[in-house]
Amino acid sequence: MNVPNSLAIRRKPAVLLLLAALGGCVPPAPSTPAADNSTAGLAEIAVTANPLASQAALAVLKQGGTAVDAAVAAQAVLGLVEPQASGPGGGSVLLVWDAAAAKLSVFDGTPRAGHNAAAGLNADPSGRPLDPGEVMYGGGAVGVPGTLPALWGAHRAAGKLPWAALFAPAIKLADDGFPMPRALHTLLSAPAAASSYASVLALYGGVVPPVGASVRNPAYAATLRRVAQRGADGLFAGDGLREMLAALNRGPQSSLLTEADLRGYTVTQPAPVCVQWRDWKLCTAPPPSFGGLLALQILAMAGPGDLSDAGYAHRFLDAGRLAQADRRRFAGDPDRVPVPVAQLLDPAYLAARAALIAPDRALQHPKPGNLRQEQGDARRDDPSAPTTATSQVVVVDRAGNAVSMTSSLTHNFGARVLAGGMPLNNALVDFAPMPPSGVRYANDMEPDKRPVTPKAPVMAFDAQGRLVLLGGSGGGPGTPDFVAAALLDMLPGARAPAEVVARPHITSADIDHVTVETGTTAEQLLPALRAMGHQAEAEPLPSGSAFARRTARGWQGAADPRRDGVALGD
Repeated sequence: MNVPNSLAIRRKPAVLLLLAALGGCVPPAPSTPAADNSTAGLAEIAVTANPLASQAALAVLKQGGTAVDAAVAAQAVLGLVEPQASGPGGGSVLLVWDAAAAKLSVFDGTPRAGHNAAAGLNADPSGRPLDPGEVMYGGGAVGVPGTLPALWGAHRAAGKLPWAALFAPAIKLADDGFPMPRALHTLLSAPAAASSYASVLALYGGVVPPVGASVRNPAYAATLRRVAQRGADGLFAGDGLREMLAALNRGPQSSLLTEADLRGYTVTQPAPVCVQWRDWKLCTAPPPSFGGLLALQILAMAGPGDLSDAGYAHRFLDAGRLAQADRRRFAGDPDRVPVPVAQLLDPAYLAARAALIAPDRALQHPKPGNLRQEQGDARRDDPSAPTTATSQVVVVDRAGNAVSMTSSLTHNFGARVLAGGMPLNNALVDFAPMPPSGVRYANDMEPDKRPVTPKAPVMAFDAQGRLVLLGGSGGGPGTPDFVAAALLDMLPGARAPAEVVARPHITSADIDHVTVETGTTAEQLLPALRAMGHQAEAEPLPSGSAFARRTARGWQGAADPRRDGVALGD
């Protein structure tokens, strides 16, 4: 298989790869040829959104750790160097592949509402409406964090190295200092950052350090020491609980979470969702992470094609709009409401939905499919669009075990309140708003319920059952489109991961509008899309993809050039 430029990178020691990544800290714009941060011919590989996290994961693999061990180490570092996107204060969903047993498991650590949750984030427990602008950020928007419980559960099932050892790289970086990443610097330098991200800036003395300047976070190091010693429960040990409860009372609305809520988080291990698509078996996490299911629907309805062709781009976008219509009606926490996953992925259903797409005319106001619902279910379409600041981790170890993990805080820096040197999520904003009287949404906020998220970790298997591709992406509502497009481009083997993750994005996450990535060749699609009746605009579409693919020589991977990421291996 032809893998341009990547063989030279493969021969470099991992430490040189890390130094090279840090030296070139500003990645190319997506519209330019991507610098090849890919790898090829590797027996083990780690792909994350920051070179320090990739290096920590690779170091664990070199010590004989499993893919799960490496993912734990990577996530601990990401909470330090990418606090805008993920960390112990957020939620994660993991796909874990056990090569020897040929078994795929899901560990769902989506944040949960507390036991005293109201009918919507825009209402108090009595049902009195609250100003939406005052509840988006602050303690009232925080869900019970699930990242550490999910990692703890996965490590107990598939880890090898001691749990405490996995946090050593992140603790050392937090204590001794790490170079200010470009992506974090860019966010903190935004015009409104001084007011919007004041709590985060306080970590760095109230000023934005230059890119590459050494910064420390001793409070985060202290948090990780407790977690290393006590497991996931260490987040609330010692000063951890006091700091967490204080943070939950910051902002316009205080949190309804209690100590019992924080300590009582339960990770779920549902069966993965898998379908046959062409020559591959594609698997993802089930709801409430709805992004993977939408990506599978899009692929089934759109079929194969080239997204640079306006006719196929139209079909892909309308397939996404139909999938989003289904999401608005049916997406919810399956522990609390029935979610018709099998019906939504039924080939006959998807063929009928695909038949609604005209070859040269945009759909007008796509509706959800006519699926049987529970008797008395008066569901209506959820008007909200889950938005996720996300980080993707991909790891494969020498034994062939693998992890695709998607972690998030919901918005950048989550609720913008910090405890223990880390931001807390604002996951409760992903619930539907309090519905009108007599109306119900599948994604209503209820006690102990998980909100819908667009996370879409994926794995693909060939006809012999071998894992051949894994990955996922950040990007909020557009994540299903980004993941579907990556699978479309990579599975036939026509394009390498480095090329795929740098390609311009298109999305129909906003069901009434379609968007192409501004400043890229995707803007050339606008005249044709508009002529077909699409309300189409060019806007920034930030993402954070990470993928690895099996080749004849070994594993090949790449991270999204829109972020600081890199793929490293041995």
